[in-house]
Amino acid sequence: MASANPVIPAEAGISSQGWRDCSDTYACYNRGMTTMEERVSKLEGAYEQVDQRLRDLTEAVGALRHEMNTKFNTLIVIMSTVGVAIAGAILTLALRL
Repeated sequence: MASANPVIPAEAGISSQGWRDCSDTYACYNRGMTTMEERVSKLEGAYEQVDQRLRDLTEAVGALRHEMNTKFNTLIVIMSTVGVAIAGAILTLALRL
């Protein structure tokens, strides 16, 4: 009958607590574990992807802001024109009385 907690040999690179023992970088590399340089390289790649996505989002938000400002300015011009027309019509009606 097998015991509930099997003994894991140290050669497997896993301690009895389930953690990988990577005190010897060369031994970890030979067992298929990644080295610190490989881990840092993967993290740098992930950070570059996040940075690129943030740049893309920043550009998209900038384009949206420009479009909104353009439409808002157009709306202000139209409203001003309508306001002047209404004021002119009211003034014309007031002068006729």
